[in-house]
Amino acid sequence: MNNDISNVSNLYIDSDLGLDYNKIQSILFKLLKFKPMNYNYQNTYTKEDVITITSDFFKSLGDDYFNFYNSIIKSNRITIDYGIESGHKDEKITVNLECSLHDVYILIHEIMHEYNIDSDNIITDSFTGEIIPITFEKIVSKYLNSTKHNKFDILAFDKYRINNTYNAIVDSLFEIMLIIVRKNYGELTFDNIKKYIKSNPCEIWNNLSDEELISSINNISKYKDMYLYNLRYVIGQLLSVKLSNNNDDDIQLADKLIKFCKEKLDNNTMEKRLKLLDIDINDLSGLLNEYELYYSSIKKKTLTELSNIIQQS
Repeated sequence: MNNDISNVSNLYIDSDLGLDYNKIQSILFKLLKFKPMNYNYQNTYTKEDVITITSDFFKSLGDDYFNFYNSIIKSNRITIDYGIESGHKDEKITVNLECSLHDVYILIHEIMHEYNIDSDNIITDSFTGEIIPITFEKIVSKYLNSTKHNKFDILAFDKYRINNTYNAIVDSLFEIMLIIVRKNYGELTFDNIKKYIKSNPCEIWNNLSDEELISSINNISKYKDMYLYNLRYVIGQLLSVKLSNNNDDDIQLADKLIKFCKEKLDNNTMEKRLKLLDIDINDLSGLLNEYELYYSSIKKKTLTELSNIIQQS
């Protein structure tokens, strides 16, 4: 068998940011219990529906947000179409049209990347990039619930984000495993990786064949220019749950997020930046507990909506 991991063998040679990788790994191991959920969307939405709902959402937050949204629309930087990859790149916003409420969330998520933090602290830049877009998804859910949209469709996106976060957890664990192997063994080889996973069992790699392990490892190479890329999605989801559980109304939370992005800090550490959101990054047990409650609430809401559907049929 070809044990070729050349795509990743040269990664992480000069990329040590002084992080406690074992601690990060331990937290991610705990998050693996939040498994993906099945979901589907019931209602169909046209491209025009998506734009109208998005416009109404920003209007509900006040003139500043509505004008911000309109300026993007008028700049012709948004493309919504079939068979394209959703994203925000080179000031262009693209949304793959699925004709469901999913499209509204993704459009707003990508629009909110306009507020990405740009600083001279690589850790802050790398790990906070999804906090604003993912928290805005939670604000969107509250808005859609208040405007009587299909609750099953709203829950479907909540589950999508849970599933996306789980995948990011898995990818992050593989990437951190590669970093630790290089640090511990000095060289990133397939044999060294096998040694490590044998002495550090984990459900995501315990039962993988060599072929599956190599495929999972080489999958990380697509992130080679973006250090610990997937970790930002995990951080974004955990902190979005924490933030949406606060007593802020939608506009207060939106304003707090923009301040989080725009505030100039002399010492732009991630810890200091997050204090703008009243978040203590060292309170990891609190964040994990809140995420567990959120995860359980989504399952409970699903059962309630299923029961309602059955009663109405």
